[in-house]
Amino acid sequence: MFLGRSEPAGYIQGAGFMLTDSIGSTSRRERASRESRTDLRSTQALRHRPFHKPVVIERRRVDRDRVVVNTRVALDALLHEWPEMDCPQRMRALKACLAVIRGERPPSSARRAFVTAARAARILREE
Repeated sequence: MFLGRSEPAGYIQGAGFMLTDSIGSTSRRERASRESRTDLRSTQALRHRPFHKPVVIERRRVDRDRVVVNTRVALDALLHEWPEMDCPQRMRALKACLAVIRGERPPSSARRAFVTAARAARILREE
């Protein structure tokens, strides 16, 4: 008994410690905290970096052009709007964009690869 108070659930008299579910929840809290820190680190590492100069490409629709300003927009165009999916230049541009997002290469390398792929696909409007 604690000085006039009743023992909390799980208290072992004479042992001087408590045996409760808080041990399990503490580890869950620690795990959740660790996971959130890992998520934070991974989102900081994965960044869509801007190009030094936008690239304008033609879309499937004739009346609309697309201005590609960063790696996110470039990846979206390469994955969803590219006219030739089997083009080797497209694959190089995809890999270059992913390398930039991971922080392994500068954005200029992804832009160069993207322009090369757009030229090969004949959708480059202006550089």
